[in-house]
Amino acid sequence: GLAGAKYHDLKLIYQEYQRLLTGKLDANERLSLLNRNMSEKKVLNKTKLYFAGFDAFTKEGYELIKHLISSADEVSFAVAKNIDSGNEYIYEKDIYEKLTKFAVECGALINVVERKSVMTSLKESIAKGLYSYSKVKCQNDGFYNLYSANNISEEIEGVAKLIRYKVYNGLKFNNIQIAVSDLNRYQTQIENIFDRYDIPYYIDSSITADNTLLGRLVIEFLEAVSFGLCGDRLIGLLSNILLGDNSELISKCQALNVDSKRKYKKYIEKDFQFGDLAKEIEKCNSCCDFGSKVLELIGRVLATFDGVIRLLEEKGELKEKNINSQVIDIIKESVELINKYEDEKIDIEEYIKKLKLLLSFKQVSTVPTYVDGVMIGDATKSYFIESDTLIVLGGQSLPITSLDNGILSDEELGANIKEIEPTIRMINRRNRFRLFSLLTIAQNQLFIFYQMMSEEGKKNELPSYISSLNNIFDQIEIRASSVFFARKPNSKERTILSADYGKLKKNNENLIKIDEKSVKNRKLLNFKPKEMMFNGNLIRVTQLEQYFSCPFKHFASYGLKLEEKKNYELEPRDIGNICHKGAEKFIKFLIGNHFNLNVDVESFIEENLSTILEEENLKDKIEMLDEKTSFIRYVKRQLKSNFSDLLREIGKSSFRPRYIERKFSPYKIKIGEEEFSIIGRADRIDEWGDYFRIIDYKTGSTGAIIKELYFGEKLQLFLYQKIVEKELAKRSAGGYYFNAKLDYSSSDDEKVILKGLAPNNEEILNALDSDVQELGKSKVLSIYKSSDGTIKGSAISKYSLESLKDYSLDVTKNAVQEISSGFINPMPNSSSCTYCKYRPLCGYEKSEGIRENKSEFVKFNEK
Repeated sequence: GLAGAKYHDLKLIYQEYQRLLTGKLDANERLSLLNRNMSEKKVLNKTKLYFAGFDAFTKEGYELIKHLISSADEVSFAVAKNIDSGNEYIYEKDIYEKLTKFAVECGALINVVERKSVMTSLKESIAKGLYSYSKVKCQNDGFYNLYSANNISEEIEGVAKLIRYKVYNGLKFNNIQIAVSDLNRYQTQIENIFDRYDIPYYIDSSITADNTLLGRLVIEFLEAVSFGLCGDRLIGLLSNILLGDNSELISKCQALNVDSKRKYKKYIEKDFQFGDLAKEIEKCNSCCDFGSKVLELIGRVLATFDGVIRLLEEKGELKEKNINSQVIDIIKESVELINKYEDEKIDIEEYIKKLKLLLSFKQVSTVPTYVDGVMIGDATKSYFIESDTLIVLGGQSLPITSLDNGILSDEELGANIKEIEPTIRMINRRNRFRLFSLLTIAQNQLFIFYQMMSEEGKKNELPSYISSLNNIFDQIEIRASSVFFARKPNSKERTILSADYGKLKKNNENLIKIDEKSVKNRKLLNFKPKEMMFNGNLIRVTQLEQYFSCPFKHFASYGLKLEEKKNYELEPRDIGNICHKGAEKFIKFLIGNHFNLNVDVESFIEENLSTILEEENLKDKIEMLDEKTSFIRYVKRQLKSNFSDLLREIGKSSFRPRYIERKFSPYKIKIGEEEFSIIGRADRIDEWGDYFRIIDYKTGSTGAIIKELYFGEKLQLFLYQKIVEKELAKRSAGGYYFNAKLDYSSSDDEKVILKGLAPNNEEILNALDSDVQELGKSKVLSIYKSSDGTIKGSAISKYSLESLKDYSLDVTKNAVQEISSGFINPMPNSSSCTYCKYRPLCGYEKSEGIRENKSEFVKFNEK
């Protein structure tokens, strides 16, 4: 019957689909192949996988998860859990049960952690009451507002007036987000009306990286080389703005009909400024070769690309500027990823396919976070964050659901052939869940606008989610026309809300005039930088290192003295504090025991851990942890690793710890006409005869010492050496970072404990590690004895320590002069933004470029 006819149609479609595949695997078959390989090869051995943000899995997805649990060391899931049984049907109820079942089948250890989120009563009411069969009530107090409009124009203009009113009352544009049910339908009128109301906005219509200026250039260049730089591909490539002005060459190619590789060699190679690069790409036969040429291409067009970005900014095309500014890093990441997993020979066609695929996966955001503008996005696709105000436009069309009336319904598919997933039911539930999540991001106010009438002139029924919200907050709809288009407003508030912005601005300047206090606050900051940042002319070395990391971060920290609220959750720096305090106690214990190194490390940790945590005020934080036992176990493992390394490092050395947490007397220096004092504290100072060495404990990563000194980011070791020389009247044997982070990947024998620079003096080098003389190689420092008997290695400074110490002092003086002159611009290096707590203040965006401290620029003048 009818179902048979449907199957016949499906068969024809499927046959054509198979023909188009031409023997290649489709997505589902690739997933099946991946599942088979997972069970046969332990490709994810020693890997930890984390899944978050999923509200459902397909059958194929569950099958993959099952193999991941079998293959990986650890697989963790973050799964949303309903807080009330009344609306549980919007969740995938059986995720937990299925995951538990798979884990048991695979013999995996199950550890369930339930985190309780802290929500306001308003948000909790939405979470419990939305789509719920049970009744939930909450006092509204202006949080939830529902407006009905006659058409799209009335809806959007009402929103524009609402935004203007909120900005007049002190709210910033970037504290407002708009979620639109049908962005394509609303976009043109939003642009027209918002431009008329002078509302800065950004529409989140992201594109993939392969469709950006730079992404297209890279792919087109490789494809043109692959096809021999001929025909239309050649003309298209030469027309690319990023490759410069090739108009004469284009005319020549068109006149001479360059359509073969032979003619390319003759006419193009010598006249095309990128011809040499094309020739080199032809010789490539590995991913590394192709990758290096792609990066070279980017480097050669970078100046032109920056010019295009500046032009977009000048023309006000901030959206296009923002999209294209992000792509350089994306291409570099893609190239590195291919290099990491492909080491065999490869032809250019296959490389293009891989690169294009990776770029097509990467969505490029169009919403710059550093500009004060209203974010406008698709209600079910865009990424929204918590904001003061959320406005929903086109609320009558949400959530976007599909009727189960395709060629075959879910029921027919499930009953007769292999069920296709995701099912219509699952898709609809996901869209409900997205809307459910969206409505909980408003912190202070939630506005929903909807149209009363459909395009066909029929009255729109209220969607169930609006009915739920109305019941929760006892809210009734308000006509947008009565508030935003009132003819005779009876108050100043109504006047602002209902007036046309152009007329309001012209005729009622007093209503939009910013008060004098606000104007004063907006004036350029007037401050005395030296007094603010060098109290009593005291210089802290860590302060200078932060200045070279980013001047604005330094200003916010040491000038404005901004501090975050106390955080009662454990942070990475807490681990560092535990390591520091633990090392301090352990070394003091060794000194008190006259360096008897036969210490039971585990017993020492058991006896002292409680004291260490108490002295660092961490006991309360740890008590609040759900995984308290696991964390304590991790800390003990960390301390055991550190203490074992300390024993090994001291046991191999003639140097012995003498001073722990040593404070220095102020070290006087003269800068200009003023005298400043450098102050600080060394973690540890060791002595041997007439020599000393500085030890600094590091739980984070350390880069190249010379490079970081050159760029002012690591002054401490060298300044401290200069200060200690004067205080102790001894000579320096170098400064070193003690590697105090837990390293899972290296054995004790492979781990380099100290990272720093030692003088090129054989006597001192042998004193630093006796293994150099006895075994020919150090397991503490990066030094070894060569075949000719000389000691070599990256830990031996190629410059005299005296010149490096003097250089650190010169850099210090220059930094103090710059800071005193008031330089506070954001100029971050490549890593300073990663965990910076001041990012919301400086308004800096990665697309503006970072200061890259490249080692090839480092050149010291020994004089």
